[in-house]
Amino acid sequence: MESESGSQADKNPHPAASTKRKRRKHAATGIETIKWTKDLVNTLLTILERPEIQKKMFGISVLTEDGDEVRSNGDTKSKCLNSIARELFPAECDIDLKSMSSRIAGKIGNLQDTYRKKAAQLKQTGGGLQEDIPLYVPNTGPDHDTAALARNIWDRLISDEKWPFFARCHRLWATRNSTIPPMTTTGVGPCGQSSTVYQPLNGNEDGSQSSPLSGIAILAGDILNIPNADPLGAPTPRSGSPPLIIDPLLLGTPVKENHPPPPSAAVPKVPVKTSSGSSLSDMAQKAQASAKKLPQKAESFEDKVLKISSDGMKLSHEREQARLALESRKLCLEERRQILEEKKAGLLTTPQARKRLASLDDGHKGVSSTPTRNRKHQRQQRQASEDWDCENSTRLPSSDGEFESEA
Repeated sequence: MESESGSQADKNPHPAASTKRKRRKHAATGIETIKWTKDLVNTLLTILERPEIQKKMFGISVLTEDGDEVRSNGDTKSKCLNSIARELFPAECDIDLKSMSSRIAGKIGNLQDTYRKKAAQLKQTGGGLQEDIPLYVPNTGPDHDTAALARNIWDRLISDEKWPFFARCHRLWATRNSTIPPMTTTGVGPCGQSSTVYQPLNGNEDGSQSSPLSGIAILAGDILNIPNADPLGAPTPRSGSPPLIIDPLLLGTPVKENHPPPPSAAVPKVPVKTSSGSSLSDMAQKAQASAKKLPQKAESFEDKVLKISSDGMKLSHEREQARLALESRKLCLEERRQILEEKKAGLLTTPQARKRLASLDDGHKGVSSTPTRNRKHQRQQRQASEDWDCENSTRLPSSDGEFESEA
């Protein structure tokens, strides 16, 4: 409800123009503008004070005499607003129920905004050098624990004739979280950090329910254990423990404070041994066990293309090696054939032919992996043949049968 009213105020920077538009709209529907008199507003507040309406509209839990929580009938907020509109304006609702429900919602938001602005006066701390003066008043009104300054502010607020609804609105919305926060915590300043409790805590250490909000907010902390506490309830701040502002009636129940534990109850810290090898190895094992393995990254399109390219290059290299080996074998056979032809032509003797064939076999070992050497290079390394005196010699190596017999 508050967000709706706030958003409407932001969207309408010119209230006069917005009012004119509303009047034209109301005139079109045949419903006049509602004049909210004091009696009409009090009637609306009486309806809102019903337990089932508080539960549905504001989320405020109300207990019955038996201690049971009041349950709502399951209607939505819109249906609840429709029922309130029918009860206040039955004739107008027969004409336009939706328009009347929106007007009721707008009036409730207006009451909440006005109450919030006026209730801010009870949140002041006095200003100047005065610190933490208790100003909060319980939702039921001032009591014996209320300070004189808070009573004066309360009397001034409820005696305002222009808006005499503060007491009823305070009783209705003082415990609502969106209107009055349960607790506020200040930043760290010269006097340390302080927490102000405006509403009862949800739970206690013993599991018992907190008492309803009543009494002004005062500085609690260790007020019961500090002999030189301020008469207004503000104990002397001490280093290491920020003060806590809390409802005085909540002091009967244990309060969770931000004080450090006493030295006797403090748990000693166990020093971590990191110098020994065993401690480091244990830490490494724990870290390795807790480390999560990253999932394997899926192959991208570029990786697949690179893999196909590398496979193709490898296959091409193997084919080239096979071709070179085949060429080497062909050259070896061609050289053998030439040696035999030279032997038949009488250009080589049998020992020379054998030596040439042996050197050829040694040069072509491993032809599957290395190509044959250049034949021209082999001819340069060939030994010169001996000279033959054809005129004086009676025996020439021209017999093929001798070569074959010796072979």
